[in-house]
Amino acid sequence: MTMTATQQILEFINENLAPRGGPVGDDDSLFSAGRLDSFGLLELVNFVQKSLGWALEDFEIIDNNLDSVAAIVAYAEERERS
Repeated sequence: MTMTATQQILEFINENLAPRGGPVGDDDSLFSAGRLDSFGLLELVNFVQKSLGWALEDFEIIDNNLDSVAAIVAYAEERERS
């Protein structure tokens, strides 16, 4: 069974980044709620770029695009449609 992008990102975060407050769900705030720090952000961006093949420019790495797994997937899907 192939994992969706959402499932892959959630698994990566919960297994590798040890978010504060326990496991995260797809709509949980990652950064504004302090669940991940700036090092976690770098690791998350690296994972998304390498594992999922989604290129992110520096100016795209902002809270609105990355504050939850759902926001990350929605942003990537929006970029693909553009």
